[in-house]
Amino acid sequence: MGDTMSKALVILMMLWATPAISASKGIWLAPGEIQSLPTSGAAWQDLLTTAQAALGTAQVSDQDSEHDVKTFACALAAVRLDDAALRTKATDALLAAIGTESPGRWLAVGRNLGAYVVAADVLGLYPDSDPMSNGSLVGAWIAQFLTRTLDWAPSVVLPAAVEDDMSGYPLICLRVVPKFKAGDPAPDDYVAWHEWARVQYRSGLRQRPCAECGRWLFPQEVCRHA
Repeated sequence: MGDTMSKALVILMMLWATPAISASKGIWLAPGEIQSLPTSGAAWQDLLTTAQAALGTAQVSDQDSEHDVKTFACALAAVRLDDAALRTKATDALLAAIGTESPGRWLAVGRNLGAYVVAADVLGLYPDSDPMSNGSLVGAWIAQFLTRTLDWAPSVVLPAAVEDDMSGYPLICLRVVPKFKAGDPAPDDYVAWHEWARVQYRSGLRQRPCAECGRWLFPQEVCRHA
């Protein structure tokens, strides 16, 4: 799922940053489609309530942040209602997100950036001849992610659910992911696998599609269908 999310995010940024494509606007919804959306019903009321409430603090480096989707909701409501105050609110929220990805990692950016990209498109915030305009500031920020280097995952992950507590809210504990070396066999644990994969990739090893099942595997991984 992480690989799919990463690809989708890159496609979004490329659509937004490519002049020939972005000139037509409407990466996700064209302006006319937004105007055709209903302004009644439970879904609309939920969106409008979110847009009119406090959006919280922008923090792209926080993988649990909801500021991105709240900003997107505000942008949709602003354009649908042609509400100048909501438009200003959504624009200010986008500007507040700039630079908050540091220090961070791609997991958090992958979760948060997409909604900001689409919100910018909905609001029509694209680069122009003024480098200090809102569109140019947001544009430069989004475009730099195409060549940005961030970490993938830390060696210590907090929190992790205790696996034997299956009722209600799980207990929380500290899970320490073991250190791996290039060429080590793949671990079974989901969190540990991502740390292991990061080490393998940095050592020069690459995944290849399995001829049997199509899954992308590192050389030392064994196909389940073998």
